[in-house]
Amino acid sequence: MKKIHRLLPIFMIGLFISCKSDWTTDYQNIIKKQKEDFTIVKQADSLEKDSNNRITIYSYESNGISKLEVNSNKYDLFNNQTEYYKNDTLLFVEKVFETIPIIYKRQRKEQEPIGEIIERVSFFKNREYGIEKSRRIVFHLADDLSDEVDKQIEQLKKLDFEIKEIGGKEYSQVQQRYERYNEY
Repeated sequence: MKKIHRLLPIFMIGLFISCKSDWTTDYQNIIKKQKEDFTIVKQADSLEKDSNNRITIYSYESNGISKLEVNSNKYDLFNNQTEYYKNDTLLFVEKVFETIPIIYKRQRKEQEPIGEIIERVSFFKNREYGIEKSRRIVFHLADDLSDEVDKQIEQLKKLDFEIKEIGGKEYSQVQQRYERYNEY
């Protein structure tokens, strides 16, 4: 009987964690299933003034789920690929994959990285609760910078995600980004 009392809390924690992640797995399965069925609703292409930044936006729909895909490319190296998935009531996933420069307030030292590759996925169960999975890796200046970035992307895919709970504030931020891009 004492063994059962000792194992019960461990069982409850395991059950809680597995229930907590089931809805994110459901979202991932919905997205995988819908990928083939999405049809383009609108497409916009914008070249921002005074920069070499091209933003391409695709809007898709399938079975009550809409997908907004944003691709931004600055100087052929710093890219941002963002996908938003939304149903009638909830913006439930934001997927971000970006390559960004690291800005130093001083002269960059030779051995310091010049950029960072970030992969982040935010899942929202409702407007007040979600889970964010993220991983990141830096890259350095190299003779063939494109090759260096590609190598680091492969290394990034081998890293485990850091997972944290997020709430209403983060949902509002994601919603604002979605609405800004959806205006195109």
